Amino acid sequence: MAKVSVIVPVYNVEKYIRKCLDSIVSQTLNDLEIILVNDGSTDTSPAICEEYKRKDERIKMITQKNQGLSAARNAGLKDATGEYVIFIDSDDYIAENMLEILVENITKSSADAATCGIYNVYQSHMKPQYHKKEKYTCDNVEAYRQILIGQKIPASICNKLLRKECIKDLCFPVGRHYEDAFFHIDLMQQVKTVCVDTQPLYYYVHRSGSITTRKYQKSSYDIVEAYEKNIKMVREKYPELIPESEFRVFWAYFVVLDRMLQEKEYRNIEQYKHVKRYLKKHVKDIIKNPYFTRNRKIAAMVLKFNLELYKMLSRKDQKNKMVIS
Repeated sequence: MAKVSVIVPVYNVEKYIRKCLDSIVSQTLNDLEIILVNDGSTDTSPAICEEYKRKDERIKMITQKNQGLSAARNAGLKDATGEYVIFIDSDDYIAENMLEILVENITKSSADAATCGIYNVYQSHMKPQYHKKEKYTCDNVEAYRQILIGQKIPASICNKLLRKECIKDLCFPVGRHYEDAFFHIDLMQQVKTVCVDTQPLYYYVHRSGSITTRKYQKSSYDIVEAYEKNIKMVREKYPELIPESEFRVFWAYFVVLDRMLQEKEYRNIEQYKHVKRYLKKHVKDIIKNPYFTRNRKIAAMVLKFNLELYKMLSRKDQKNKMVIS
């Protein structure tokens, strides 16, 4: 089997990094190049990485000043020598046979990428993002449709094994949050076929303080800009994906609004009025969109008439997703 470069950005994850690295070094696929990128950590994460490096000759380490997740991934990609590349976040972990399965799938299908399902890991429980087991190969348009829907192919970059030849000229946007959303816009124009396996093999840990769980800050709006950029590209090149792209834009606005409403002075946030106005303007479109759940459609209707009730529904939804501290 061909060599896989596993790129792991590391920044202040001393509580999680051992579990992540244990899951990688114990893979049933042995031909790995494990690239740890220390992005200016100030805790004991670098020492832990050095410890693993001394024990496993497949591990190499890059150290740089803190520049963020995108810069760390880019540094790892630049140094990768494997035929295939995968990005693993250092607070997550993977099933022991994940890489072997993905390599087998990508080689047998001659695809440019292979994906697997994920488990969402919360404080009190974990659950697969998609409950049915399916396996098939499709073109990039259908794969992108599924990424935008986010069930059969979750929108994280970390559940995807990529042929390096397809991504050698791509990079993650430095200084932006929700870098996966920006990266997928370019990635899905480079790959031709994708082998999809919905079997959950990646364990995505939802922890407090992470980018996806913290309260609103100015960079939270990056997710809206990512999917607005996405729908602009879709209208030009893949018009058949407009319904899915519209779903993601509306979804991004909901994400931002829900974070804003966690703040006491949410009315003073610069983009608050625009976000609320946008969602109220598109209530009919949200209700018609086939990808929103019944509960979210109800919330959209409530938002149009009663913000306080909408806030209650939003808080209830957040409590149902207890994160790991």
